[in-house]
Amino acid sequence: MKITIHKDGYKWDGWGTSLAWWAHYIGTNCDESVKKDLAEKIFGESGLELNIIRYNIGGGSNPDTDNHTRLRPGADVPGYKKHKDDPYNWECDNGQLYFVQNYTEDVIIEAFSNSPPWYMTKNGFVSGSRTLCTSNLKKECVQDFVIYLVDVMEHLMKQKMINIEYISPMNEPSSPLCPENQEGCYWDPIIRRKVIRSLRNEIRKRNLGVKMACCDENNVLQSLSAMTVFCDKVNIHTYRLSQFSKDYHTRDIEDSVVFRKTLGFITKNVTRKSLWVSEWGCGEAPGYHDIRNGLKVGLKIINDIVNLRVNGWVYWQVVENGDGNGGWGLIQLPFKESVTVDEIKTSTQYLVMSHFSKFIKRNYTIIGGEFDENGMSYVHAKNETENTIVIVNNTDKRQPVTIDTKIVSMKMYISNNEKRMEEIETDMNMFMMDPYETRTVVF
Repeated sequence: MKITIHKDGYKWDGWGTSLAWWAHYIGTNCDESVKKDLAEKIFGESGLELNIIRYNIGGGSNPDTDNHTRLRPGADVPGYKKHKDDPYNWECDNGQLYFVQNYTEDVIIEAFSNSPPWYMTKNGFVSGSRTLCTSNLKKECVQDFVIYLVDVMEHLMKQKMINIEYISPMNEPSSPLCPENQEGCYWDPIIRRKVIRSLRNEIRKRNLGVKMACCDENNVLQSLSAMTVFCDKVNIHTYRLSQFSKDYHTRDIEDSVVFRKTLGFITKNVTRKSLWVSEWGCGEAPGYHDIRNGLKVGLKIINDIVNLRVNGWVYWQVVENGDGNGGWGLIQLPFKESVTVDEIKTSTQYLVMSHFSKFIKRNYTIIGGEFDENGMSYVHAKNETENTIVIVNNTDKRQPVTIDTKIVSMKMYISNNEKRMEEIETDMNMFMMDPYETRTVVF
Protein backbone atom coordinates (compact mmCIF):
# COMPACT_ATOMS: atom_id res chain seq x y z
CA MET A 1 0.00 0.00 0.00
CA LYS A 2 1.25 3.50 -0.86
CA ILE A 3 0.19 6.46 1.28
CA THR A 4 0.34 9.88 -0.36
CA ILE A 5 0.51 12.93 1.88
CA HIS A 6 -2.11 15.62 1.19
CA LYS A 7 -2.74 19.00 2.82
CA ASP A 8 -6.43 19.92 3.01
CA GLY A 9 -8.94 18.44 5.45
CA TYR A 10 -11.51 19.18 8.16
CA LYS A 11 -11.51 19.75 11.92
CA TRP A 12 -11.60 16.82 14.35
CA ASP A 13 -13.64 17.12 17.59
CA GLY A 14 -12.31 14.02 19.34
CA TRP A 15 -13.14 10.64 20.85
CA GLY A 16 -15.53 9.71 23.61
CA THR A 17 -17.92 7.40 25.39
CA SER A 18 -21.45 7.49 26.74
CA LEU A 19 -21.68 7.17 30.53
CA ALA A 20 -25.16 5.77 31.22
CA TRP A 21 -25.04 2.18 32.42
CA TRP A 22 -21.39 1.61 33.30
CA ALA A 23 -20.83 4.97 34.99
CA HIS A 24 -24.12 4.74 36.92
CA TYR A 25 -23.29 1.26 38.23
CA ILE A 26 -19.57 1.74 38.89
CA GLY A 27 -19.97 5.24 40.30
CA THR A 28 -22.73 4.10 42.65
CA ASN A 29 -21.50 0.68 43.80
CA CYS A 30 -17.71 0.42 43.52
CA ASP A 31 -14.99 1.74 45.83
CA GLU A 32 -12.73 4.70 45.08
CA SER A 33 -9.77 2.61 43.89
CA VAL A 34 -11.81 0.97 41.12
CA LYS A 35 -13.36 4.28 40.02
CA LYS A 36 -9.98 6.02 39.88
CA ASP A 37 -8.32 3.17 38.00
CA LEU A 38 -11.10 3.09 35.40
CA ALA A 39 -11.07 6.88 35.05
CA GLU A 40 -7.32 6.86 34.38
CA LYS A 41 -7.68 4.10 31.79
CA ILE A 42 -10.46 6.00 30.03
CA PHE A 43 -9.65 9.70 30.42
CA GLY A 44 -6.09 9.82 31.76
CA GLU A 45 -2.76 10.48 30.03
CA SER A 46 -1.70 6.86 30.51
CA GLY A 47 -5.06 5.70 29.09
CA LEU A 48 -7.25 6.51 26.11
CA GLU A 49 -7.44 10.27 26.81
CA LEU A 50 -11.08 10.44 25.68
CA ASN A 51 -12.35 14.02 25.45
CA ILE A 52 -16.09 13.57 24.74
CA ILE A 53 -18.54 12.57 27.48
CA ARG A 54 -22.18 11.81 26.76
CA TYR A 55 -24.23 12.16 29.95
CA ASN A 56 -27.52 10.24 30.12
CA ILE A 57 -30.44 12.16 31.63
CA GLY A 58 -32.42 9.19 32.89
CA GLY A 59 -36.19 8.89 32.68
CA GLY A 60 -36.46 6.64 35.69
CA SER A 61 -38.81 3.69 36.22
CA ASN A 62 -41.90 3.74 38.43
CA PRO A 63 -40.53 3.09 41.96
CA ASP A 64 -43.92 1.74 43.11
CA THR A 65 -43.75 -1.25 40.74
CA ASP A 66 -41.16 -3.85 39.79
CA ASN A 67 -40.57 -2.23 36.38
CA HIS A 68 -37.00 -1.29 37.27
CA THR A 69 -36.12 -4.94 37.92
CA ARG A 70 -36.54 -5.68 34.21
CA LEU A 71 -33.59 -3.43 33.31
CA ARG A 72 -30.10 -4.83 32.90
CA PRO A 73 -27.45 -3.95 35.55
CA GLY A 74 -26.63 -0.26 35.26
CA ALA A 75 -29.50 0.49 32.87
CA ASP A 76 -31.74 1.58 35.74
CA VAL A 77 -30.45 5.14 35.39
CA PRO A 78 -32.49 7.16 37.90
CA GLY A 79 -34.85 9.94 36.91
CA TYR A 80 -34.59 13.26 38.70
CA LYS A 81 -38.24 12.93 39.72
CA LYS A 82 -39.82 9.72 41.03
CA HIS A 83 -43.37 11.01 40.49
CA LYS A 84 -44.88 13.86 38.51
CA ASP A 85 -45.57 16.10 41.50
CA ASP A 86 -42.39 15.28 43.44
CA PRO A 87 -39.62 17.85 43.83
CA TYR A 88 -36.41 17.27 41.91
CA ASN A 89 -33.85 15.05 43.65
CA TRP A 90 -30.58 16.61 42.52
CA GLU A 91 -28.46 13.97 44.27
CA CYS A 92 -30.09 10.93 42.64
CA ASP A 93 -27.46 10.39 39.92
CA ASN A 94 -24.16 10.65 41.74
CA GLY A 95 -22.84 7.59 39.91
CA GLN A 96 -22.62 9.24 36.50
CA LEU A 97 -21.87 12.64 38.00
CA TYR A 98 -18.79 11.27 39.76
CA PHE A 99 -17.11 10.86 36.39
CA VAL A 100 -18.54 14.08 34.94
CA GLN A 101 -17.44 16.27 37.82
CA ASN A 102 -14.00 14.75 38.37
CA TYR A 103 -12.82 14.17 34.81
CA THR A 104 -14.19 17.00 32.68
CA GLU A 105 -11.11 19.15 32.06
CA ASP A 106 -11.04 20.18 28.40
CA VAL A 107 -13.85 17.83 27.37
CA ILE A 108 -17.02 18.20 25.30
CA ILE A 109 -20.12 17.23 27.30
CA GLU A 110 -23.31 16.18 25.54
CA ALA A 111 -26.50 15.35 27.41
CA PHE A 112 -28.86 12.76 25.92
CA SER A 113 -32.13 11.05 26.73
CA ASN A 114 -33.24 7.49 26.02
CA SER A 115 -36.81 7.84 27.31
CA PRO A 116 -39.16 10.32 28.97
CA PRO A 117 -39.87 9.71 32.68
CA TRP A 118 -42.30 6.85 33.28
CA TYR A 119 -45.18 9.17 34.30
CA MET A 120 -45.04 10.91 30.90
CA THR A 121 -45.31 7.65 28.96
CA LYS A 122 -48.50 6.03 27.71
CA ASN A 123 -47.81 2.63 29.26
CA GLY A 124 -45.81 3.63 32.34
CA PHE A 125 -42.62 1.97 31.07
CA VAL A 126 -39.34 3.69 30.20
CA SER A 127 -38.44 0.70 28.01
CA GLY A 128 -40.83 1.85 25.30
CA SER A 129 -44.14 0.77 23.83
CA ARG A 130 -44.82 -2.92 23.29
CA THR A 131 -46.65 -2.06 20.06
CA LEU A 132 -44.65 -1.60 16.86
CA CYS A 133 -44.00 1.98 15.72
CA THR A 134 -46.00 3.53 18.55
CA SER A 135 -44.75 6.67 20.28
CA ASN A 136 -44.70 6.20 24.03
CA LEU A 137 -44.67 9.87 25.04
CA LYS A 138 -48.13 11.22 25.81
CA LYS A 139 -49.04 13.99 23.36
CA GLU A 140 -50.00 16.31 26.18
CA CYS A 141 -46.58 15.78 27.82
CA VAL A 142 -44.35 17.18 25.06
CA GLN A 143 -43.74 20.44 26.91
CA ASP A 144 -43.45 18.60 30.26
CA PHE A 145 -40.66 16.46 28.81
CA VAL A 146 -38.88 19.49 27.40
CA ILE A 147 -39.13 21.32 30.74
CA TYR A 148 -37.72 18.23 32.49
CA LEU A 149 -34.66 18.09 30.23
CA VAL A 150 -33.96 21.81 30.44
CA ASP A 151 -34.50 21.92 34.22
CA VAL A 152 -31.88 19.17 34.66
CA MET A 153 -29.41 20.82 32.30
CA GLU A 154 -29.88 24.22 33.92
CA HIS A 155 -29.21 22.77 37.37
CA LEU A 156 -26.10 20.90 36.24
CA MET A 157 -24.75 23.95 34.44
CA LYS A 158 -25.49 26.61 37.07
CA GLN A 159 -25.28 24.67 40.35
CA LYS A 160 -22.71 21.97 39.58
CA MET A 161 -20.75 24.06 37.03
CA ILE A 162 -20.92 21.39 34.32
CA ASN A 163 -20.53 22.89 30.85
CA ILE A 164 -23.06 21.09 28.65
CA GLU A 165 -22.49 21.96 24.99
CA TYR A 166 -25.10 19.75 23.30
CA ILE A 167 -28.41 18.05 24.06
CA SER A 168 -29.75 15.06 22.13
CA PRO A 169 -33.40 14.62 23.25
CA MET A 170 -34.11 11.23 21.67
CA ASN A 171 -32.19 8.05 20.95
CA GLU A 172 -32.82 5.77 17.94
CA PRO A 173 -36.26 7.33 17.43
CA SER A 174 -37.08 5.25 14.32
CA SER A 175 -36.45 1.86 15.96
CA PRO A 176 -39.91 0.25 15.84
CA LEU A 177 -39.59 -1.74 19.09
CA CYS A 178 -37.24 -1.27 22.04
CA PRO A 179 -35.62 -4.01 24.18
CA GLU A 180 -37.38 -4.49 27.50
CA ASN A 181 -34.15 -4.40 29.54
CA GLN A 182 -33.16 -0.77 28.85
CA GLU A 183 -34.69 2.67 28.37
CA GLY A 184 -35.96 3.39 24.88
CA CYS A 185 -38.73 5.11 22.96
CA TYR A 186 -40.07 5.24 19.41
CA TRP A 187 -40.91 8.75 18.19
CA ASP A 188 -43.19 9.36 15.23
CA PRO A 189 -42.18 12.27 12.94
CA ILE A 190 -44.86 14.65 14.25
CA ILE A 191 -43.96 14.19 17.93
CA ARG A 192 -40.28 14.35 17.00
CA ARG A 193 -40.60 17.77 15.37
CA LYS A 194 -42.69 19.11 18.25
CA VAL A 195 -40.08 18.03 20.81
CA ILE A 196 -37.15 19.47 18.85
CA ARG A 197 -38.85 22.81 18.22
CA SER A 198 -40.09 23.15 21.78
CA LEU A 199 -36.70 22.20 23.22
CA ARG A 200 -34.87 24.73 21.08
CA ASN A 201 -37.31 27.47 22.15
CA GLU A 202 -36.99 26.62 25.85
CA ILE A 203 -33.18 26.64 25.69
CA ARG A 204 -33.24 30.03 24.00
CA LYS A 205 -35.77 31.39 26.52
CA ARG A 206 -33.46 30.48 29.40
CA ASN A 207 -30.34 31.64 27.54
CA LEU A 208 -28.43 28.43 28.25
CA GLY A 209 -26.49 28.37 24.99
CA VAL A 210 -26.83 24.58 24.60
CA LYS A 211 -26.78 23.38 20.99
CA MET A 212 -29.13 20.80 19.52
CA ALA A 213 -27.91 17.36 18.39
CA CYS A 214 -30.16 14.86 16.62
CA CYS A 215 -31.38 12.34 15.82
CA ASP A 216 -29.11 9.47 16.94
CA GLU A 217 -30.58 6.94 14.50
CA ASN A 218 -29.52 3.28 14.66
CA ASN A 219 -27.93 3.12 11.21
CA VAL A 220 -26.89 5.23 8.23
CA LEU A 221 -30.02 4.52 6.17
CA GLN A 222 -32.32 5.69 8.97
CA SER A 223 -30.16 8.79 9.39
CA LEU A 224 -30.65 9.74 5.74
CA SER A 225 -34.42 9.76 6.26
CA ALA A 226 -34.25 11.76 9.50
CA MET A 227 -32.23 14.82 8.53
CA THR A 228 -33.60 17.97 10.14
CA VAL A 229 -32.85 21.67 9.78
CA PHE A 230 -33.46 22.21 13.48
CA CYS A 231 -30.26 20.59 14.72
CA ASP A 232 -26.81 22.14 15.10
CA LYS A 233 -25.01 18.80 14.89
CA VAL A 234 -26.00 15.49 13.29
CA ASN A 235 -25.59 12.39 15.49
CA ILE A 236 -25.73 8.92 14.01
CA HIS A 237 -25.09 5.33 15.05
CA THR A 238 -23.43 3.15 12.44
CA TYR A 239 -24.70 -0.30 13.37
CA ARG A 240 -25.46 -3.11 10.98
CA LEU A 241 -28.71 -4.92 11.72
CA SER A 242 -26.87 -8.25 11.52
CA GLN A 243 -25.03 -7.26 14.72
CA PHE A 244 -28.25 -7.77 16.67
CA SER A 245 -29.80 -10.77 14.95
CA LYS A 246 -28.85 -13.22 12.21
CA ASP A 247 -32.52 -13.15 11.17
CA TYR A 248 -31.93 -9.85 9.37
CA HIS A 249 -31.25 -10.54 5.69
CA THR A 250 -30.44 -7.00 4.57
CA ARG A 251 -26.95 -7.82 3.20
CA ASP A 252 -25.88 -4.84 5.34
CA ILE A 253 -27.33 -2.44 2.76
CA GLU A 254 -28.17 -0.03 5.61
CA ASP A 255 -24.41 0.47 6.07
CA SER A 256 -23.44 0.62 2.39
CA VAL A 257 -20.72 2.91 1.07
CA VAL A 258 -23.27 4.66 -1.17
CA PHE A 259 -25.45 5.67 1.79
CA ARG A 260 -22.38 6.63 3.81
CA LYS A 261 -20.95 8.90 1.12
CA THR A 262 -24.40 10.44 0.51
CA LEU A 263 -24.89 11.29 4.19
CA GLY A 264 -21.35 12.62 4.47
CA PHE A 265 -21.82 14.83 1.40
CA ILE A 266 -25.14 16.24 2.66
CA THR A 267 -23.78 17.16 6.10
CA LYS A 268 -20.50 18.62 4.84
CA ASN A 269 -21.65 20.37 1.64
CA VAL A 270 -25.42 21.01 1.91
CA THR A 271 -26.40 21.51 5.56
CA ARG A 272 -22.79 22.27 6.60
CA LYS A 273 -23.23 20.69 10.01
CA SER A 274 -20.85 18.76 12.18
CA LEU A 275 -21.36 14.98 12.10
CA TRP A 276 -20.62 12.57 14.95
CA VAL A 277 -20.82 8.84 15.29
CA SER A 278 -22.36 9.22 18.73
CA GLU A 279 -22.73 5.51 19.43
CA TRP A 280 -21.23 2.26 18.23
CA GLY A 281 -19.92 -0.92 19.80
CA CYS A 282 -19.17 -4.52 18.94
CA GLY A 283 -18.28 -7.83 20.49
CA GLU A 284 -19.19 -10.68 18.19
CA ALA A 285 -15.99 -12.70 18.51
CA PRO A 286 -15.57 -14.68 21.76
CA GLY A 287 -13.32 -13.20 24.41
CA TYR A 288 -12.00 -9.75 25.19
CA HIS A 289 -8.56 -10.91 24.02
CA ASP A 290 -9.68 -11.83 20.46
CA ILE A 291 -7.90 -9.63 17.90
CA ARG A 292 -10.95 -9.77 15.59
CA ASN A 293 -12.82 -7.45 17.96
CA GLY A 294 -9.94 -5.01 17.96
CA LEU A 295 -9.73 -5.00 14.18
CA LYS A 296 -13.48 -4.31 13.92
CA VAL A 297 -13.04 -1.15 15.97
CA GLY A 298 -10.11 0.04 13.88
CA LEU A 299 -11.82 -0.67 10.57
CA LYS A 300 -15.08 0.91 11.73
CA ILE A 301 -13.32 4.11 12.73
CA ILE A 302 -11.50 4.35 9.40
CA ASN A 303 -14.70 3.59 7.47
CA ASP A 304 -16.56 6.30 9.38
CA ILE A 305 -13.83 8.87 8.76
CA VAL A 306 -13.15 8.03 5.11
CA ASN A 307 -16.70 7.42 3.85
CA LEU A 308 -18.82 9.46 6.30
CA ARG A 309 -16.28 12.19 7.05
CA VAL A 310 -17.30 12.36 10.70
CA ASN A 311 -15.98 15.02 13.09
CA GLY A 312 -16.19 12.93 16.26
CA TRP A 313 -16.39 9.27 17.25
CA VAL A 314 -17.98 7.88 20.43
CA TYR A 315 -17.87 4.29 21.67
CA TRP A 316 -21.14 3.32 23.35
CA GLN A 317 -20.16 1.59 26.62
CA VAL A 318 -16.42 1.79 27.14
CA VAL A 319 -16.90 -0.51 30.17
CA GLU A 320 -19.06 -3.62 29.95
CA ASN A 321 -20.35 -6.04 32.56
CA GLY A 322 -18.26 -9.20 32.17
CA ASP A 323 -15.34 -11.31 33.30
CA GLY A 324 -13.35 -11.20 30.07
CA ASN A 325 -15.14 -14.11 28.41
CA GLY A 326 -17.41 -11.85 26.36
CA GLY A 327 -16.41 -9.58 23.52
CA TRP A 328 -18.28 -6.32 24.13
CA GLY A 329 -16.60 -3.24 25.53
CA LEU A 330 -13.12 -1.78 25.57
CA ILE A 331 -12.85 -2.71 29.25
CA GLN A 332 -14.62 -5.48 31.16
CA LEU A 333 -15.25 -6.11 34.83
CA PRO A 334 -18.04 -7.85 36.74
CA PHE A 335 -20.81 -5.52 37.86
CA LYS A 336 -20.73 -6.40 41.53
CA GLU A 337 -20.10 -4.44 44.69
CA SER A 338 -16.99 -6.38 45.67
CA VAL A 339 -15.17 -5.91 42.36
CA THR A 340 -11.44 -5.14 42.67
CA VAL A 341 -8.91 -3.38 40.48
CA ASP A 342 -7.36 -6.76 39.62
CA GLU A 343 -10.61 -7.80 37.91
CA ILE A 344 -10.47 -4.92 35.41
CA LYS A 345 -9.55 -6.31 31.98
CA THR A 346 -8.63 -4.25 28.93
CA SER A 347 -9.45 -5.80 25.57
CA THR A 348 -7.90 -5.79 22.11
CA GLN A 349 -10.55 -3.17 21.29
CA TYR A 350 -8.94 -0.97 23.94
CA LEU A 351 -5.45 -1.40 22.42
CA VAL A 352 -6.62 -0.60 18.90
CA MET A 353 -8.70 2.36 20.08
CA SER A 354 -5.59 3.79 21.73
CA HIS A 355 -3.90 4.07 18.32
CA PHE A 356 -6.52 6.62 17.32
CA SER A 357 -7.43 8.44 20.54
CA LYS A 358 -3.88 9.00 21.80
CA PHE A 359 -2.42 10.25 18.53
CA ILE A 360 -5.28 11.96 16.67
CA LYS A 361 -6.59 14.57 19.09
CA ARG A 362 -9.14 17.35 19.29
CA ASN A 363 -8.58 20.17 16.76
CA TYR A 364 -6.35 18.02 14.56
CA THR A 365 -7.12 18.17 10.83
CA ILE A 366 -8.41 14.98 9.23
CA ILE A 367 -6.74 14.72 5.83
CA GLY A 368 -8.33 11.51 4.55
CA GLY A 369 -7.44 7.88 4.05
CA GLU A 370 -8.45 4.63 2.41
CA PHE A 371 -10.79 1.88 3.56
CA ASP A 372 -10.71 -1.78 2.54
CA GLU A 373 -12.60 -4.06 4.91
CA ASN A 374 -10.61 -7.12 3.86
CA GLY A 375 -7.30 -5.46 3.07
CA MET A 376 -5.17 -2.47 4.07
CA SER A 377 -6.80 0.66 5.49
CA TYR A 378 -5.49 3.91 6.93
CA VAL A 379 -6.47 7.37 8.14
CA HIS A 380 -4.22 10.44 8.05
CA ALA A 381 -4.44 13.45 10.39
CA LYS A 382 -2.14 16.29 11.37
CA ASN A 383 -1.72 19.32 13.60
CA GLU A 384 0.71 22.25 13.38
CA THR A 385 3.81 20.18 14.17
CA GLU A 386 3.32 16.57 13.09
CA ASN A 387 1.50 14.07 10.91
CA THR A 388 -0.21 10.94 12.24
CA ILE A 389 -1.17 7.91 10.17
CA VAL A 390 -3.02 4.92 11.65
CA ILE A 391 -2.85 1.78 9.51
CA VAL A 392 -4.75 -1.50 9.84
CA ASN A 393 -3.67 -4.69 8.06
CA ASN A 394 -6.75 -6.93 8.00
CA THR A 395 -5.12 -9.70 5.94
CA ASP A 396 -3.36 -12.93 6.80
CA LYS A 397 -0.10 -11.85 5.13
CA ARG A 398 2.68 -9.37 5.78
CA GLN A 399 2.09 -6.24 3.74
CA PRO A 400 4.51 -3.52 2.56
CA VAL A 401 3.62 0.10 3.32
CA THR A 402 5.24 3.08 1.64
CA ILE A 403 4.67 6.65 2.80
CA ASP A 404 5.24 9.12 -0.03
CA THR A 405 7.08 11.85 1.84
CA LYS A 406 10.50 13.48 1.98
CA ILE A 407 10.71 12.67 5.68
CA VAL A 408 13.24 9.88 6.31
CA SER A 409 13.02 9.56 10.09
CA MET A 410 9.79 8.46 11.76
CA LYS A 411 8.48 7.36 15.13
CA MET A 412 6.33 4.25 14.98
CA TYR A 413 4.03 3.34 17.84
CA ILE A 414 3.05 -0.32 17.78
CA SER A 415 0.75 -2.12 20.21
CA ASN A 416 -0.96 -4.88 18.24
CA ASN A 417 -1.11 -7.97 20.47
CA GLU A 418 1.05 -6.14 23.00
CA LYS A 419 0.37 -4.85 26.50
CA ARG A 420 2.38 -1.66 25.93
CA MET A 421 3.02 1.06 23.40
CA GLU A 422 6.42 0.49 21.79
CA GLU A 423 8.43 3.24 20.09
CA ILE A 424 10.70 2.39 17.15
CA GLU A 425 12.96 4.71 15.20
CA THR A 426 13.45 4.04 11.49
CA ASP A 427 15.32 5.71 8.65
CA MET A 428 13.06 4.34 5.95
CA ASN A 429 9.64 5.43 4.74
CA MET A 430 8.87 1.85 3.67
CA PHE A 431 8.16 -0.91 6.18
CA MET A 432 6.32 -4.22 6.56
CA MET A 433 3.18 -4.81 8.61
CA ASP A 434 2.36 -8.17 10.14
CA PRO A 435 -1.03 -9.84 9.58
CA TYR A 436 -3.91 -8.43 11.65
CA GLU A 437 -1.75 -5.59 12.91
CA THR A 438 -2.59 -1.99 13.74
CA ARG A 439 0.21 0.55 13.63
CA THR A 440 0.46 4.28 14.29
CA VAL A 441 3.14 6.28 12.53
CA VAL A 442 3.90 9.78 13.82
CA PHE A 443 6.32 12.01 11.92
